[in-house]
Amino acid sequence: MKRNFLSPFEAAFDRPIPFTSIGRRSVSNVPAQSLTLMNDPFVIQEAARWGKQLLEVPGEDRIARAFVQAFARPPLEVETETLRGFLTTQQESYQCGPDDERLWADFCHLLINKKEFIYLK
Repeated sequence: MKRNFLSPFEAAFDRPIPFTSIGRRSVSNVPAQSLTLMNDPFVIQEAARWGKQLLEVPGEDRIARAFVQAFARPPLEVETETLRGFLTTQQESYQCGPDDERLWADFCHLLINKKEFIYLK
């Protein structure tokens, strides 16, 4: 940890400042956290890396594999259909094939921003 160069990503999620001691991490839920998950370069990079890994899985199994990795459960039928629609829309937008890395990076970025990924039940 470099004390002069604190990570904005970690600050958005209330990482304690290394200049003082803190007995317990504060709990917060602020819009900056959602914006960070949508826009932070680290999150975008990790979504792209995850999407690239999914390309190693046969096409029909990718959605199910991603759901198990993200949420430890298979997707519901309605979720699968919704996500197939998302992938079709993105594919048309990018004018690309079903194995385009951008498509799956967007898919993974969407899962990272799903409330179920962020909050524990």
